[in-house]
Amino acid sequence: MNHIKKFNEGRKSANRENEIKDEIKAFHRKFNIIYHEIFDWKEVSEYILKDWEKTIKKVGGYFYKDPACEGSDTYGVYISLKPMSRKDLNEITRLEDELIDLQ
Repeated sequence: MNHIKKFNEGRKSANRENEIKDEIKAFHRKFNIIYHEIFDWKEVSEYILKDWEKTIKKVGGYFYKDPACEGSDTYGVYISLKPMSRKDLNEITRLEDELIDLQ
């Protein structure tokens, strides 16, 4: 009986994982997110990110810092073609964190 319970839990987890992936894809489509990356502080400097931000804004894009990286030694960025609110950034970050926890 225990193996059936584990099987059903695995199915629920897989279903939730697919739901989250679909929600993340919807965010990417809604805001035309063209890039999301998280860098270790050794991989990129804050100066480079500031230059990226200026360049992206000059060509009409939107550059956001990933809220998941606040207070850490990593830098995260989202680049989109449409504006996003802080609430939107927090929601997509929450979904991505939940997806990582499921995997």
